[in-house]
Amino acid sequence: MKRPVGLVLVLAGVISLPPAAAQQSAPPRPPATAPAPTSAAAARAAAAARQREADENLARTYMATKRFTEAASMYEKLAKANPREPSYFNQAGIARMKLGDLRGARGWFERCVKVEPRFADAYNNIGASWYTGRNFKRALEFYQRAVALQPGVAAYHTNVGFAFFSLNLPKDAEQAFKRALLMDPSIFQQNDRTGSVVQDRSVADRGLFAFTMAKSYAGTGDAVSTASYLRRAIDEGYKDIAQVYTDPTFAPVLADPEVQAVLALIPVRSEASAPASR
Repeated sequence: MKRPVGLVLVLAGVISLPPAAAQQSAPPRPPATAPAPTSAAAARAAAAARQREADENLARTYMATKRFTEAASMYEKLAKANPREPSYFNQAGIARMKLGDLRGARGWFERCVKVEPRFADAYNNIGASWYTGRNFKRALEFYQRAVALQPGVAAYHTNVGFAFFSLNLPKDAEQAFKRALLMDPSIFQQNDRTGSVVQDRSVADRGLFAFTMAKSYAGTGDAVSTASYLRRAIDEGYKDIAQVYTDPTFAPVLADPEVQAVLALIPVRSEASAPASR
């Protein structure tokens, strides 16, 4: 007896249904995804971020309003809560400097460079703490480390200049001031760069300092500022003001009307200080 071929083929077709066709008849599965964080954890993270921002704003407000005790406490709180963020350590040190706590300030700056060894502002600020404490040699060492890390920051060069000046090296100071002025002609009209750089500009001999500044400006061709600092030198009783006639640094600005107006205030030059006639 022969088997019904057509029936066998139909059954075979049912039995041999291709896998792809079987998959098409099933509903698609959603792609696997990582489990979302719990709502409680997300809420805690968001709350912490808001608190950090609020603390930062409050600390900046305290600094702006000269409430340095509160500012120091707030930045110290931020530093302890965020030990890998060097700027909080630096700002805590600046607040301590404002309170006159030089040792405490230095400690925070030193912790800052441990967190980030290339944080140039903190090296500068360590130098400022030494400068304020009248240790000019140590100040110069740290100022120069800041310059080595970021040579394009004019404020660092001005600090180097003040350290040189206070070490009785006015020529070195003049060169440092000139470098700063070439980078930023307005550097001596501002207190700091971003609020993160400490500058102590106190000097013992204000007459000599004014004359040194006049030479620094003359070296950049700024006759107006040269005249301004020459006038300050005269007002401070600087005795060697007649050097302007013989020092070649002043030659480019000597004929400027504003410089001439100041020079008219200088007592009559002696034969020794006057330029030789030919």
